[in-house]
Amino acid sequence: MRRLLILFIIVGFFFGIPAAFLWAAVEQQPAVGKVPLVDAEAAARARALLHRFKHSLERSERVHTLSVSRQDLNGLLAFAARGVPGFGGRVDAEPSAVTLVTTVQLPPNPRGRYLNLSLSLATSETGLRVGDLKAGPVRVPGDLLQPLVKLGLDLALGEDLGSVGMDAIRSIDVQRDVITVGYRLAKRDLVRVKDRMKERLAAAEPLGDPETVQVYYAALVDIGRSGTIRSGSVAQLVGPVFQLARERSAQADPTDENRAAILALAMYCGNLLFENIIGAVRTPDLKAHVPACRRQVVLGGRHDLMLHFIYSAALKLASDSGVAFVAGEFKEVLDSGRGGSGFSFADLAADRAGVRFAEVATDGDAGARRLQAILAGQNLESLFFPRVDGLSEAMTEAEFKRRYGGVDSAAYRAVVADIDRRIADCAAYQGGGSA
Repeated sequence: MRRLLILFIIVGFFFGIPAAFLWAAVEQQPAVGKVPLVDAEAAARARALLHRFKHSLERSERVHTLSVSRQDLNGLLAFAARGVPGFGGRVDAEPSAVTLVTTVQLPPNPRGRYLNLSLSLATSETGLRVGDLKAGPVRVPGDLLQPLVKLGLDLALGEDLGSVGMDAIRSIDVQRDVITVGYRLAKRDLVRVKDRMKERLAAAEPLGDPETVQVYYAALVDIGRSGTIRSGSVAQLVGPVFQLARERSAQADPTDENRAAILALAMYCGNLLFENIIGAVRTPDLKAHVPACRRQVVLGGRHDLMLHFIYSAALKLASDSGVAFVAGEFKEVLDSGRGGSGFSFADLAADRAGVRFAEVATDGDAGARRLQAILAGQNLESLFFPRVDGLSEAMTEAEFKRRYGGVDSAAYRAVVADIDRRIADCAAYQGGGSA
């Protein structure tokens, strides 16, 4: 009986307390309201910060600093909110602490509609100091939370890598809404973290079966070596690989075959780095082949539209359609700033078509087979890619704001609705798939 009581206490501590904590965090009102969308200049600054951070990790012999404004962080959270329905986030900064406030909208329930959490990090010149975690009216003090966070990260990453990551942060400072973080991660620890992340990725549910993707990639290599694909529409490759998918689906899951076909196309016509998240696809012989479709193969007469379509389809396989859409949208806002190619609704149409393509391709047995039947052996891009004529392109940020105001405006939504109608007119998307 005593052992049973101890067991109940342990279970209650590890499961009951977190459950009660989250229950307390559910409220009737959101802690985060609507946040403004980041503009092109802020997006460009964020991209530069990411490049700086990556470069500094490669030079780990000294302490580096990274400064970012609260406005830029909130803009990035706004982009995240567009890709994750029901999510809202906000960063507050003051001389004593940086606080992340989040809200997640819940399904209807008697307790409340919103899960509200906030976590603060105290400004410090002596390392990372975790502050309070708040769930509604309940507060967990930082002195108790800090060791729990370290323990949780160590358990998640293995060994002591969570502690290593937290200890890498040397300082946090706030000056006039600008947050500056000092950090140093020893090279050997960076290698350990990278290796562990690769292990976790390999242990997780794979993006696609490498052996199956290899079948389709090898088929694309054979087409490339034949010399028959030198220029023209990527439909010349889509038709053969979906013919192969149709044949293989007689003895296999058609959604798995379609997934592998899309991933092979993403590697062959897009970027070989997709192999890093799929697993070992190429044999030494396949690695010796230089993909033949890089600059010559197009969609809508353009190579960049082909890349938008292929990348968005592959991204959809690893995420929901909202995240895939927001990634394309983020790129377009970046391009509307100085030095970019400008905001393009044609690019956005290719992004949304790629998302839709992946949705239909993996929409159950019947939907997957229907798409195979439409595409197998065909070389018409109009079967799966919409018209892009008449869509505004190369708009600067100022022009985009003047004509459309923002991505939440009625004018912008009207163009997106027109794009979606064009996509729906394609044979591949009629009569099946989730909208």
